[in-house]
Amino acid sequence: MNAARGTREPGTPAPFARMLGAGIAAAIALTIGVFAAWPIYVTPWLWVLAGAALVAGSLLAWARERWRLRWIITTALFLALLVLTIVPVAVPQSLQSGVLRGLLDGLAAVALGWKQLLTLSLPVGTYQTVLVPAYLVMLLTVVLTFVLAARPGRWASLAALPLLAPVAFGTVFGASAVSAPFRLGPVTITAPRELALWLAAGALGACWVTWTAGAQRRAALKLGRAESSAGSGGRFVRSLLAAATVVVALGAGALVAPALDAGTRAVPRDSVDPEIVVRDRPSPLASYRASKTDDAIDVPLFTVSSSGGLPQHLRLAVLDAYEGIDFHVSEDAAGRFSRFPSGEALSKPSTVTVEVAEGYQDIWAPSAILGAPPSFGGPRAAELADSFYVNRETGAAIAVPGGAADRSLGLREGDRYTAPMETRELSADLGTSGAALIDLETTPEMARWIERQGVAADGQGLVTLIERLRARGYLSHALDDSGGEPQWLQRLSEKYGTSFEASSGGHSLARIETLFSQLNTQQQAAGEDASDAVLVAGVGDDEQFATAAALLARALGFESRVVVGVRFGEGVAGVPGCEDVCTGENLSAWIEVQAESGSWVPIDVTRRPRNGRSDLSRANSFPSSPPPQKSVTHARLIPRSASGSNRTTRNPRRTPPAQAGCGRCCA
Repeated sequence: MNAARGTREPGTPAPFARMLGAGIAAAIALTIGVFAAWPIYVTPWLWVLAGAALVAGSLLAWARERWRLRWIITTALFLALLVLTIVPVAVPQSLQSGVLRGLLDGLAAVALGWKQLLTLSLPVGTYQTVLVPAYLVMLLTVVLTFVLAARPGRWASLAALPLLAPVAFGTVFGASAVSAPFRLGPVTITAPRELALWLAAGALGACWVTWTAGAQRRAALKLGRAESSAGSGGRFVRSLLAAATVVVALGAGALVAPALDAGTRAVPRDSVDPEIVVRDRPSPLASYRASKTDDAIDVPLFTVSSSGGLPQHLRLAVLDAYEGIDFHVSEDAAGRFSRFPSGEALSKPSTVTVEVAEGYQDIWAPSAILGAPPSFGGPRAAELADSFYVNRETGAAIAVPGGAADRSLGLREGDRYTAPMETRELSADLGTSGAALIDLETTPEMARWIERQGVAADGQGLVTLIERLRARGYLSHALDDSGGEPQWLQRLSEKYGTSFEASSGGHSLARIETLFSQLNTQQQAAGEDASDAVLVAGVGDDEQFATAAALLARALGFESRVVVGVRFGEGVAGVPGCEDVCTGENLSAWIEVQAESGSWVPIDVTRRPRNGRSDLSRANSFPSSPPPQKSVTHARLIPRSASGSNRTTRNPRRTPPAQAGCGRCCA
């Protein structure tokens, strides 16, 4: 056939046979490509994408052959076809959120989506425009396969090259981790899944080259020509091309195997930093008491509604690192936030909507475990969707619409989002623990109190310690009441008969040691057999008791972290749960402890309000103040592998800005 106009030459296979063969080969190539790209997307929509690419590409190839279209017209039709199909096929979520914006984003992703795909944690699902690169690769594979297959002679054999493109896409844009080795007797095959996909693609290419290379000879024999008339040189070249295709496929497959059998491989994703690291943020726990002042206690932070149930907890910040001054987000795994293209399967999901109110402005996004990326609303919906990040280690979420250069604003009044969230509360047996994760020499009062309780150093022992800590604690949010009876005290007094007890702010080691010193002094005065009601002595609020409980967990060998957020339902005595509107009164803190199974179990630490406490130390002439403690400003903590508490590049003290009437002091 004439290369430009498609005229058949003697001895060439029929166009219909070549086109049918090209369609079958393209379908097989796309199927292999779906399996190769599945770890990237993990969504059934990938099959829809492949089917649409096969149909659209086949129609374009048919139109080109039917009307003998030149390449410039074919290119224009390809671009038009891409514009018509990119929204319903590659950006399907925009059919609800806005077709025009989806079209513009999809077309932009033709050039920019490749990098976006590399900067997202896997799997990405159908997030934003991440399907566009895969659709473009599949569509080009089909079109080029048909175009080359329609050419005569050696050109048809070159269609084996685009048949390798789908599996190459899955390899290049996939994760560095590969499939587990397959052992068959003494033989170990590294990365068997990846190698099998490349072998399948190589076999497909080789079969195509062999079929097209022999077609001309078979047609010539039918016309009665001699075998030599087919051209031995041409047969040699085509055979060499077939062999080269197999070699390329095998070589590319071998590259996916780890060089040192470490279960990983080098991919472009590894060289792109997809994370935002939260640094130098004031600790939300340090400013906890500001939410209990008269100016903030009733100010709405955000409203929450749900299609079903609500999570028991809605978390703001998850704080994993402690260097003796405050709890904060480490710069290790817990401090690294990445884009959130897909969630995890939820056992008890519910669609939850959060709308930010006047009293909240921060980067922390209230959330539970997410099943899918949030759908944002409000005047900054598009900006927030592009600036939402999640830490998959802790589950905490942030929104940084100002970008990496300005993270001070975060969410503000009018912002809202809806997402499926887990409503089942996690619980598990903590099991056994390991060696202490802190140096108990820096916390002698806490070590003394633990020893006096006589509990086992295991999960049940930790639960007992925290229950006793709560039972012997006394709730107070202020150092003094010189400004009159604050609202928090008035409400607790009306409901529980609570009277005022002075409580200094801060959660440094010195402040926590003071808390345990109060407990030790009271227990020494009351005797070992005294009831919890008599042993009430430790004064503080969630700031101190969450820190104390987290340190108790680490003293017993359990990983722990502090969570600042709100509860729903009844809440706990002293800190009510949210109903529809969450205010400063609802703000709370608790801890999460890592069980032996690896899961994180939430444990409440809020003190139970009391009518009063008996200071037995005065009644028995014990000193009214704890013995002097050695300075712990630079207390030595044993480094922890998960929390990053061995951080050394921090200011010696991070005190939040003073707030009127907050009742804080430096401990």
